[in-house]
Amino acid sequence: MGCGFGYGSARLAERAAKVTGIDVFEDALAYAHERYGAAAAFLRADGLRMPFASGGFDVVTCFEVVEHVPEPQRLLREIRRVLASDGVAVLSTPIRSPSGEISDPTHLREYDPAEFQEELVAAGFARVELLGQHLAPGIWQVHALSAQLSRRDVFGLRRLMPPRLKAAIFSLLFRVRFGAPVRAAATTSISSDLEGAAVQVALCRG
Repeated sequence: MGCGFGYGSARLAERAAKVTGIDVFEDALAYAHERYGAAAAFLRADGLRMPFASGGFDVVTCFEVVEHVPEPQRLLREIRRVLASDGVAVLSTPIRSPSGEISDPTHLREYDPAEFQEELVAAGFARVELLGQHLAPGIWQVHALSAQLSRRDVFGLRRLMPPRLKAAIFSLLFRVRFGAPVRAAATTSISSDLEGAAVQVALCRG
């Protein structure tokens, strides 16, 4: 759910027998079809009203979507509905800072771990395990450079570039600016330690 440009769905398809990615953004889905259509199926669908039978999926992934929707319980209950009784849902969302300040203006809410766990249990998940995703400093360098390029692109020229060319230019600029490849600088790790984590990852079972 929230497959975006499809690269995550393609990674899942390396292990899964079948993968279906859904999103509401047509441009992202068009790219996903073109680039990864041989690996996974892609469908325009709203996560609040998924066109799937109940219990039809062994695994549902939903990464950093719940903080954007106005009705999080509807979203979570819909995930629970389409999940098989012995399935697992893997969801992630940013951890709200101790100050309560929202990290992104597009987020409608952010949760501390206790609040996120309560939300998931209220949606019908009997067992919830929370893990912490820790971000290397290079993540923020990537974010800063991307924001800087967006601000300078006042005519929207980057939208006209093929994605591969855009990625290649960004990688080159990042290496020149920070002296390291993007993949080496922007690493993450996931562990049971939530202290200092930027994102919480929930493993949910019915």
